[in-house]
Amino acid sequence: MGFGSKWLSWMWSCISTAKFSVLVNGMPARFFPSTKGLRQGDLLSPYLFVMGMEVLSALIRRVVEGGFLSGCSIRGGKRPALNISHLFFC
Repeated sequence: MGFGSKWLSWMWSCISTAKFSVLVNGMPARFFPSTKGLRQGDLLSPYLFVMGMEVLSALIRRVVEGGFLSGCSIRGGKRPALNISHLFFC
């Protein structure tokens, strides 16, 4: 998507060096590293989903334009038909 290498390294650093702590009996325990990567609820998760969605959307659009996939045509009243090939939900 055209992001610079410095920006990409910042994002990778945020994902790969995250450390967590939990409360045990109301007291914070020691920090521990993440071993499974990004999790639901992580502040970066929605942004990374949207970036991945944009790339996937562009690929699907190319396939549709190439004639390898077709969407469904929706007509409403006197308006011209609308062709929908894919939808994404967050």
